[in-house]
Amino acid sequence: MSEYQLTAIEQHLNCAPVLYYYVPVVVGGGGHQNKFAAVLQGGVNVYVKPSWDMQDGIRAVKNEVAAYEVIKLLGFGDMMGTTVLRNMASPDTMKSGPASLQVFWPSAITPISATSFDEAQITRAATFDHLILHTDRQSQNWLAVEGTTTAGTVNHLKLIDNGFAFDWPGRPPGSAFVDLRRGQDLPSHVITAVERFIVNVPSSRLDTLLEPNVLESMLSRARSLVAGRRIP
Repeated sequence: MSEYQLTAIEQHLNCAPVLYYYVPVVVGGGGHQNKFAAVLQGGVNVYVKPSWDMQDGIRAVKNEVAAYEVIKLLGFGDMMGTTVLRNMASPDTMKSGPASLQVFWPSAITPISATSFDEAQITRAATFDHLILHTDRQSQNWLAVEGTTTAGTVNHLKLIDNGFAFDWPGRPPGSAFVDLRRGQDLPSHVITAVERFIVNVPSSRLDTLLEPNVLESMLSRARSLVAGRRIP
């Protein structure tokens, strides 16, 4: 891997002092029972998932960061909050260790049907979930952020909770977005995004987050997607 260059926001999330902690609106549930929220210097709100509160926690939090790296490489970065890996201490127990930090989306709403988003967003989410082999996006683990455009109010899809992915043992693939797009031709701009992803993987940090066989498995899916131009 060539030297990875952190973006400015990634650098900030990695080193900015914690101003205070608080209990997020959504707590408990899923693999991370002890999630918490923090405000970093500058007023940046982050959602923190610790590695020490679940089996294979290190793998789960690395997967969260790997998912963010994949979505950036695809050029779909608007669909996920910036995510980094950082050592954090629990505000309750003071136990510390690696955790994933993800920037909050403002005014996000949930739950909302997968079909409530426009066709382009569903297609991009389906492509992403197929590549990372997401196992836990059947009826949840996404948010909607309302935004106004010249066409009116639009639900902007934001993908969250990506720990159970990347060939997670004992969990079959499961994504409502993949189900909506399976077997359909993908538009050329999405195929181009996947081709770009394949080219740029060697200069990414994915090899520091994923095991070699897991990374190669994802690249194999990407190549098959380009060849077949549809999600099988």
